[in-house]
Formats: sequence, structure tokens, C-alpha cells
Amino acid sequence: MALPILVPAWEFGLQNRLQSTHAVPSKRLAPRPARIFQLPKAAGGAAREPSERELLIMRWRRIAFVYSPMLSDRKAPASNYNPSADATGSPDCGVSLLATCEWLLRKRLRQDWALLDNVKRAQVLTLAKRFKTDAPVAAANDLTVDAAAWTLFAMYWCGASHPAALFNKSLHPPTGLVRWISQFHVDQQRTQVREIQGWFAHYLGMTRGRCEVLVRRMQKRTGSVALLRELCEF
Repeated sequence: MALPILVPAWEFGLQNRLQSTHAVPSKRLAPRPARIFQLPKAAGGAAREPSERELLIMRWRRIAFVYSPMLSDRKAPASNYNPSADATGSPDCGVSLLATCEWLLRKRLRQDWALLDNVKRAQVLTLAKRFKTDAPVAAANDLTVDAAAWTLFAMYWCGASHPAALFNKSLHPPTGLVRWISQFHVDQQRTQVREIQGWFAHYLGMTRGRCEVLVRRMQKRTGSVALLRELCEF
């Protein structure tokens, strides 16, 4: 006599959730909320002592009042990818999303750099020579708002902790850009290159403006600017 196999009821719910999750494999993942800087916990569960840089980031986050914007303000909603459609006929197939968005980013950095006059450019270049990672704070007299906002904006998207890295040949794709693209499903990255490229261009302009707001707040409240790319994780 064969005994019946008993399956817990919660497994049916788990299977249903898994099936609903994979029913539309190219559905866009929900945008992640703005990152709140938290100290990692040790293996035993107790919080470890924060490093000097972590304490510095937390201090300047309070000064600059880095807040979490509404999710709807971060990015335009993406259209759902239809897996039943013939994706091979898409005009975006074979186009590298990372390459096109990186081209947009480099172009925006060059354009904003060209808008800075010779004095402001000299300020950024001088800062790159004197900058210390353990003391990433510049006085307002040494760096104007435009120059500081450009530097902070570029450091965030390029994933640089030192402004001198912005003028050297990069050995890897911009980490800020890679992190932003990873919010989209792999199918969308392959077939919706033009749409995502347009959203990225819009988001570039939005983050550039927010970098300027951060710089003005820091200069007004402390008379100095902290060039910490972690402050720009909107």
C-alpha cells in the first residue's frame, strides 16, 4: 500500500509566488529606494566600530541633509517587456546599452567641463593634485559651486574616490553607471536600449542639479565642501 505524500500548505504558496515571479521574466524590477548609509554588522550580529570614513560620510550626510526622494521622481516608469513578441526583430538587438549610456555620460562630462571657465578648471586640477582621500574636504574659497558640483557629479558616476582618477584612463566601466543599469531586467537591457538611454539622459540632468544643491548646502552651513561620492546616492 502506497502512503500519500503530505505537502505543507505553505509550499503551495511558495510555488505560486515563484510561478508568478517568472511568468513575465522581463518585467522591470522595482526601483530601489535611496540608499541609507548603515554600518555593516559583524559575524556575531553585533555592530562593529565605524571607520573614520564612515563617520565622515554620516557627518556630512547630516550637514547636507541627504534625503530619500520619492521613487516616482527617480526615474520614468519602464514599459513591460513582452516575452511572447519576436525580440529578434527589435532594432535595439545587438546594441550595447552600457556603451551607449557611457558615451552619453562622457559627453555630458565634457560639455559641463567646457562650460567651466579657465579659473574654475584650474581649481579642479589644483584640487586633484592636493586632494587627500582621508580628508576629502575643500574650502569654499578653493572651489566654486560649479567646479565642486562638476567634481562631485563626475566622482559619483565614475565611481572615483579621488578627483585625479577623473583625468586618468579608466580601467573599468563607470561603476555608478553599471549600478544604475542593473536596475533593469536583462531583456530590457537588450531590447529597450533607446528607451533606457533616454531615461538615463534625463536622470543625468536631475543628478547634476542635485549635486549643485548639495554643494550649496554644504558651503552655506560649513563654508566647505566634502567631495564624498557616497553623498550623491540619491
